[in-house]
Amino acid sequence: MKADAAAERGPSGRGAIRCGRPPRELAGKVEERILDAAGKVFLERGFSGASVDEIAEVACAGKPTIYARFPSKEALFTAVAERLARASELRPSSESVARA
Repeated sequence: MKADAAAERGPSGRGAIRCGRPPRELAGKVEERILDAAGKVFLERGFSGASVDEIAEVACAGKPTIYARFPSKEALFTAVAERLARASELRPSSESVARA
């Protein structure tokens, strides 16, 4: 049992994947991590199949952290969709590139 636990630890002696409060320099990226994870989970499982528990696990964030930023799964899904829409607006379309 101890060998299994040691195999999961990184060189620092801590777990290979660290969840919890991020270092100060990464704290501003929490929402970005949540939206990235939510987009991935929604894409893989669909809205009904996705759970905030799984999104939290993929994002390495706690459910309270997610709910502090998004009051519901629906609000999180809407934020992911709006983010994708903004990103597609920023990309030049193939038609406008062809004219240039």
